[in-house]
Amino acid sequence: MGVLVLAGWAAGIEPLKRVFPGFVSMNPMTALAFVIAGASLWLQRHSGNPPQPSTLYWALAAAVAGIGFACLLGYTLGWDWGVDRLLFPGALASDLPDRVNRMAPNTALSFFCLGLALCWLDFTTRKGFRPTELLALMVVMLSLLALIGYAYRVEWLYGVASFIPMAFHTAALFHLLAWGTLFARPDAGCMALVTSPGLAGTLIRRLFPGMVLTFVLLGWLRLAGERRGWYDSELGVALNAVATIIIFGGLIWWNARSLHRAETQRQRTEAERERFFTLSLDLLGIAGIDGYFKRLNPAFSKTLGHDPAELLARPFLDFVHPDDRAATLEEMQKLGQGEPTLQFENRYRCADGSWKWLSWRVQPFPEEGLLYATARDVTEYRNTQEAIQRLNTELAHRATQLEEVNRELEAFSYSVSHDLRAPLRHIQGYADMLQRAMNGELTDKARRFLQTIIEAGVEMGQFIDELLAYSRIGRAEMQTSSVALDELIQHIIQDLEMVTKDRQIAWKIAPLPVVAGDPTALRQVFTNLIGNAVKYSRNRTPAEIELGVAGEEDGLPILFVRDNGAGFDMQYAGKLFGVFQRLHRADEFEGTGIGLATVRRVVARHGGRTWAEGVVDQGATFYFTLKPAPNGRPQSR
Repeated sequence: MGVLVLAGWAAGIEPLKRVFPGFVSMNPMTALAFVIAGASLWLQRHSGNPPQPSTLYWALAAAVAGIGFACLLGYTLGWDWGVDRLLFPGALASDLPDRVNRMAPNTALSFFCLGLALCWLDFTTRKGFRPTELLALMVVMLSLLALIGYAYRVEWLYGVASFIPMAFHTAALFHLLAWGTLFARPDAGCMALVTSPGLAGTLIRRLFPGMVLTFVLLGWLRLAGERRGWYDSELGVALNAVATIIIFGGLIWWNARSLHRAETQRQRTEAERERFFTLSLDLLGIAGIDGYFKRLNPAFSKTLGHDPAELLARPFLDFVHPDDRAATLEEMQKLGQGEPTLQFENRYRCADGSWKWLSWRVQPFPEEGLLYATARDVTEYRNTQEAIQRLNTELAHRATQLEEVNRELEAFSYSVSHDLRAPLRHIQGYADMLQRAMNGELTDKARRFLQTIIEAGVEMGQFIDELLAYSRIGRAEMQTSSVALDELIQHIIQDLEMVTKDRQIAWKIAPLPVVAGDPTALRQVFTNLIGNAVKYSRNRTPAEIELGVAGEEDGLPILFVRDNGAGFDMQYAGKLFGVFQRLHRADEFEGTGIGLATVRRVVARHGGRTWAEGVVDQGATFYFTLKPAPNGRPQSR
């Protein structure tokens, strides 16, 4: 608008200078000041966030204030600075019939206030007062008076004494620019209340414009009627009062109904929130930075047993376990700095003197001095965790003791087995020498006794060898590699040829996988199992011995060795893999009862398990699991 007015002065276009014929034209310096003020406000539209690095907008605002102050000071002191006649002085001298077109005093005052308001747009005092808002409102009132004066044709509302009055479009631009200055920072000062979404902001936005328009319109109607002689001034006042009451009554009723709806909705929302607050199984509360609870839901009293009034009347630290108070105070300091608590646990004293563990989650609001907290009773969980910890500690201790006992047993069995060899060799040696020395002098009965001693010595030697092998399994370090079971089985069957050469045995050997394990230990496993199958099926013709894979368990192949021999009763299956456990008499099948115990121990060290199934006189099947080799190819035989 300022540019258009300047163009009107340059080209002599009257509608651009004065809007309506007979109205006062806008001074060119006034138009230029509007251009500068508009540019300053436009540059500050985002100066607060983030701040503009340039101070050009401040310089422009100061220029506007300086123009207004210079003209105002000139009027006050009676000095003519000529500031408002720097542009188009010839046209200004002939613009009005009886005077020179100069900037009006109320225009100069408005520019001075507006320039200062633009300079202090982002300034706020410690108490929250913003001078910009007061200065802008002064401009709003000055320009509103001028606009009403033009509407009512009352010159003294837009003119000052004998000076040139404020132009109509000057008043309109001041009004627009002042409101623009106020709304440039809508979230600060009084404007934050006007633009707020709450009831106060709604009430202001609805009533203020209605009030202004109503009073202006009613005043204009009253004056128009009186000037046309429709009624005298007394009736005009009465009609104005009645119309004001009716219009404002309707406006107030409309706002009251709207506010009632909002209040009803707010109450409904609060009631719903209150129900959740009351029914929650978790402990919900609001505490102050001062260390006191402000509000608690019933779950607090139900959990701790204290009366709500007691919990609210005393500092909550009084209820905290003495050992947890230091940590609680440290957490309170963090909350005071605005850091939320995601998880914090402490103990609270119950009414019966016991203590309960509470797990807290707290969100602080430092500007309100409040802490919004939710807690959960984790006493049972903590007790369970402590019990588990104690049990784990006890189990670890017992495992250590068991490991020590196992080492002692292994050392004992090795020592006993090793120490038995010497007297056993003496018994076997002297029995053999006695047999040779007394060969022709012994009776048949004596020879049987002596032969029994020799055979018992041989059996005892075999028992000692197997016991030593069993004890070495627990002490020996495993050398893990990939083992091809097909090749391993073939070597074991070849080693058994001296035992099986005179027997009819039908071997059924399915393709076996490559597994990860110690080759020597796995050879012992298959030797014992295949040896047992050969031994316990010797009364079958033909004997059937089968090796294969029966599926998978937890990703491990299930291997089996099956025979059609003597079998066993399943009610004794739990004893099969125990040391010295035998389900057949020694005169039926020889053995020491250590072979299957060795199998279970080796398989367990390889991370597998063993079990067996059998039927008396129908054979037995022994199952075990082993880990497959990573690449499926053997590294050693």
